[in-house]
Amino acid sequence: MESKNGTSRNLLRFKNQAIWLSAGIVIGFLSCFVLNPSETAIKVSPEPIYSTKDTFIPVEGPFFFHNEEYSVCYDGRTKNPIWVYEHLSRENLSGSAKRSNRFYEDKRLPQHLRSTLIDYRRSGYDRGHLSAVANHKANQKAMDETFVMTNVSPQVGPGFNRGAWKALESRVRKIVARSLSVDVVSGPLYLPVDGIVSYQVIGAGEVAVPSHFFKVIMIEENNGERSTQAYILPNAESANNIPLNDYRSTVRRIERLAGIVLKL
Repeated sequence: MESKNGTSRNLLRFKNQAIWLSAGIVIGFLSCFVLNPSETAIKVSPEPIYSTKDTFIPVEGPFFFHNEEYSVCYDGRTKNPIWVYEHLSRENLSGSAKRSNRFYEDKRLPQHLRSTLIDYRRSGYDRGHLSAVANHKANQKAMDETFVMTNVSPQVGPGFNRGAWKALESRVRKIVARSLSVDVVSGPLYLPVDGIVSYQVIGAGEVAVPSHFFKVIMIEENNGERSTQAYILPNAESANNIPLNDYRSTVRRIERLAGIVLKL
């Protein structure tokens, strides 16, 4: 039979073992969440996890370029912009910048994804600007950059590019001239006919010809009030025969058709 002293020593030993065991459990638990943060990050990260064997995953596209006074999101499949964004004020519209008319390829893109001058040659289509030349009279570099081919889409000649689209660009500048600032997003659309989406391509690079173009104008008035105008125009010779107001649309419809979300 153990003495009372022996019993006390055993109880003390068990108590110490329990303390160390509890401490070990706590340390092991914390190590999963604190002492090994990389594993914790992997468990909670919303980003996709790739192994070292995933070597064939596309690393770029669509492509985003920030120029002097406008930004562009570019689609290497259609060789068209997806959208072009400008922030404009009265200061952009007056200056001594000279129109060069010298279009050039965007060498920031891989060669096989660029549209080229040769693609448009004898195609019957104009090289239509999405960020308008006349929006950037105050900055020569900015005006020159409007001629890069990532700012260009095939547009039907006089009736659209030099007709209805030009008239809409002029309307934008009139709004800018009387407002505090204006944000403009422009881009092509490929809309279905009888439930089928199809489009012509031009040149060896197979540059897609859009069926329509959109423009969203976000206006900040001088008194701080905000308003929005949205337009969808057909890329057709007949576009010039209809008043611009008949092409008014909604931001939500353009977001749906273009597959974008605009922060208004």
